[in-house]
Amino acid sequence: MVIDRTATGRPLGSMETALTLLDQHWAMNLVAVLRLAPAPDAVQLAAALAHVQRRHPALQARIAPDRRSFRFVYGDVPAIPLDVRERPDDDHWMEVAAEGLNEHLPAEQGPLARAVLLRGEHAGELVMAFHHAAVDGASVASLLGELLGAYGGAADGPPLTAPPAAEELRPTPRLHIARHLLREMAAEPRYRLAMRRAGATGVQAAAHSQVLNATLDAGATAAISREARRRRLTVPSVIQAALLIAIHRRRYGGAELPLRTFSLADLRPHFEPPVGPEPLACYVALTSQDVPMRPGRDLWELAADVQGRVERSVRGDAKFTAAAAAQPLMRMALATKRLRMGNVALSYTGNLAPQAPPGPLAVRGVHAFVSNLPIGPELSLRAGMLDGGLSFDAMANDADMDRTEMQALLDDLAAALSAAASPAEE
Repeated sequence: MVIDRTATGRPLGSMETALTLLDQHWAMNLVAVLRLAPAPDAVQLAAALAHVQRRHPALQARIAPDRRSFRFVYGDVPAIPLDVRERPDDDHWMEVAAEGLNEHLPAEQGPLARAVLLRGEHAGELVMAFHHAAVDGASVASLLGELLGAYGGAADGPPLTAPPAAEELRPTPRLHIARHLLREMAAEPRYRLAMRRAGATGVQAAAHSQVLNATLDAGATAAISREARRRRLTVPSVIQAALLIAIHRRRYGGAELPLRTFSLADLRPHFEPPVGPEPLACYVALTSQDVPMRPGRDLWELAADVQGRVERSVRGDAKFTAAAAAQPLMRMALATKRLRMGNVALSYTGNLAPQAPPGPLAVRGVHAFVSNLPIGPELSLRAGMLDGGLSFDAMANDADMDRTEMQALLDDLAAALSAAASPAEE
């Protein structure tokens, strides 16, 4: 669904504003990586980028101050920049992805995206950074498919009209927002006291995002899926439980304390009528769950606990209330900037492979990352399916841990999942 509008701009919604407030302190970007064979031709790719920019208002937008808030202003922005570089090795894309997470996009001038093409002899990567206030994961996946189609000559589809804010599609009563804020504030003292006692890492303003990728083989992935179905649990809940266990053991010594996990809810299927992956927009809600941790907690029991907490946080209108409350919550979080907002975060995207008509480029892999800010979680994970196995795109701050510790945490995560996938003893 796209609402027709003739205005040249609109005020940002609550979630869009929250992400823009963050971007004023640290870059707040979503970075997508397409691993391709052969390496794309730079001229053809630039033409495909120009096509998608003409179609999508978010790629023709800039973000302008508007009293105490912001607004999208459409039109009269430069072309999406395309930086073409030689590809020194197969893993160089991770360095470029981290660069995209840490560098501000020119929000007040536009465009709200940039692209880097890494060219090797037989393969290459397209690394695109987007201002997160303008996009979500579902719309970026759709855009990548459209971009591949345009590269292959399938440049059809009329220009889209500018999408509204989430609150215009599903208004939330102020009373519901106030109640949500009170619940969040009531939980904060206990969590912050526990983190202080545990010696949790504070906010290091100069920290930078770094990335790493890990995979779980197809056999272990299938076993996890089967056992999760048998127990009526979702795969994301099991991954989230394994992530909590890894952080709890390695960074908190297994002490008894609450850990906070963040989950991302896709609002698009829940609007009336539902909104598809077009247009580019940020239709997500971030919810948090404080999970009590203790030594030796069973992964399956923890996954059931996490799943129940996540479901309660998004049940009915709760997901829309969380999105509508994002701006005041972010202003409160930024007012102190002393302790982290949480410990871990998970975004589960399923199969992220872009849907595009057959063309000259084969997709060898797809990855996605979001800036892991100094105020944010210690470890964030984007999980999804790749070639029958689970792929984990991990983000952490260099002030919290080096990539060796990131790898150790991902190894712990994979070990917990593999152990849980073994036949249950009953």
